[in-house]
Amino acid sequence: MSILCIPLYFTAFLLLFIYVSYELYFKRRRLPPGPTPFLIAGNMLSVLLNPNLDQLFLKWKRKFGGIYTFWMGPVPMVFVSDIEIMKRYFVKNAESFSHRWRNFITDSMLG
Repeated sequence: MSILCIPLYFTAFLLLFIYVSYELYFKRRRLPPGPTPFLIAGNMLSVLLNPNLDQLFLKWKRKFGGIYTFWMGPVPMVFVSDIEIMKRYFVKNAESFSHRWRNFITDSMLG
């Protein structure tokens, strides 16, 4: 091994560490808690391997509360599953959410 390879390996390791830190900490720090996502796949592996999605989302609701973050690939999606929280955010503050972008993936999954 050449002595010139050591800085290259160190740089590659440092860049990988920065990327993983960004994906696992900085990207999630201002979002509600939720299941830990994989770097690229998010929580899609849990969805694909679980035959009953209702039970999976209910399990996450019991574990993380009425509002939690689900990662569809690298895209975070905040789920609100408590009636009082829904009223507080979507009824009392309806103007804030009325112009949100439509998500093609969830529209195609939910019909």
